[in-house]
Amino acid sequence: LEVQGVELQSETDSEALAHIIERELSIDNNPEEAVRRTLRQARGTWGICALFTDHDTIVCARNGSPLIIGQGVNEMFISSDPHALTAHTQQVIYLEDGDLVTLTATSVKISTLTGGVSETKSSILENNWGEA
Repeated sequence: LEVQGVELQSETDSEALAHIIERELSIDNNPEEAVRRTLRQARGTWGICALFTDHDTIVCARNGSPLIIGQGVNEMFISSDPHALTAHTQQVIYLEDGDLVTLTATSVKISTLTGGVSETKSSILENNWGEA
């Protein structure tokens, strides 16, 4: 990145990924594909979400770290722990490794990092946990 003129403000991989996503977004202005292309290059364990304010979209992906999508009425929630979602919704999607999800306030699209269709399905949380 530094060779390309990017001045990193930290030594975090999160900042580096944000810059790579930004570069990839400039190719086709497609948030889902920008994250997909970026994460195909990533190594290690991560659960990541990127907010694209110009598109009213959040793109999330998982590799080894827990990531759960909560589906409400005209709203979505993102968490690594299902307990945090019980006060807001009972309908959740547990992302699997390699899943990529594109969220808007009213829609969820699940695919894979390779561009295929994910087999991940939504489920209902047990209500015996109480509030987080």
